[in-house]
Amino acid sequence: MTDIHTTVAFKSLTAQTSAVLLTRGMEVEPTAVQGVLAHVVTVTAERTGLDEEEALHLVTPEAVADLIAQAADERLDGAEDVHAVRPVRVDARTVPADLGTLGRLVMAAAQAGKYAATNHDRRAAAHLMDLATELGAALIPDNDPTVPVGVLDELADQLDRTIAHIEDGEWSICPCGENHDQDDVDAGAARTMRHDATLARHLRGKVF
Repeated sequence: MTDIHTTVAFKSLTAQTSAVLLTRGMEVEPTAVQGVLAHVVTVTAERTGLDEEEALHLVTPEAVADLIAQAADERLDGAEDVHAVRPVRVDARTVPADLGTLGRLVMAAAQAGKYAATNHDRRAAAHLMDLATELGAALIPDNDPTVPVGVLDELADQLDRTIAHIEDGEWSICPCGENHDQDDVDAGAARTMRHDATLARHLRGKVF
C-alpha cells in the first residue's frame, strides 16, 4: 500500500490547506497540517470503505482548514494544547531597537512564557518562547538591531493575556493551591509585564 504522505495529491492538499488557513489569518506548521489531513483521510476511508488514496480525493482543503480553525479557537477548552498555530504577520516592517530594550523584551517574553508553561498553556508558552528567540536573534554584535513590528504586536498581546490570567486569579507562578506569598510575587510580575507591554507598544510606535 502506498504511503499517502509521499503522494503528490497529499502534498498538494497540504499546501492548499495552508493557503486557506493563511486567508483566515492563521499560519500553521506544515507538519501539523499534515497530521490533521492524514487523520481526516483515515476517518474518511473508514467511513466510506475506500482505501486512503481514494479517500484523499474526497477531502477538501476548506474542510481540513475548518477543523484546524475550530481546534485552535481560544474560546474552546483544549485550545491551549494547539501549539502549532501562529497569527499571520501582514506587516513586514521593522523598527530599530537598542540592546537594553531588546534584552528587557526577551526577559518579558521568558517571564510570561514561564507563567504559561507553569499553568499548562502549551500554546501560549510555545508562542512566547518563539518570540523570545526572535528578539534574542536581534542581539547579535556588530549589527544594527531591528525588530519586526509583528513580534512587538504579538508580545504585547501575549503579555496582556498573561496579566489578565494573573489578575483574574487563574494563573500563578506557583499554582500548588497552598498560600506561601505567591500572590505578592504574581502581583509584582503583572506590574512588570504591564510596563513591558507598554515598552513594546512604544517601540512599535516608532515604525515609519
